[in-house]
Amino acid sequence: LQERMLKEAKAVSLLKHPNIVEIYSVEMHDDKAVIIMELLQGRSLDHVLADSGAVDLQAFQKIFFPVLDALSFAHEH
Repeated sequence: LQERMLKEAKAVSLLKHPNIVEIYSVEMHDDKAVIIMELLQGRSLDHVLADSGAVDLQAFQKIFFPVLDALSFAHEH
């Protein structure tokens, strides 16, 4: 599992997209996989969704279109 995680993290580290967190390093430390990535400020998606209850179409588009764009980019590359 750790080997697969490291391989996927290294692949993601090559992606440069505004909606994909930047990975600076992927390494092993004390026999554990460690990913060093960009620190992002703000609220997590689960907190945003929990606080807002039902999400209207405009909020849905604002949240999920960038996510879908990043996912599409990742699959293309």
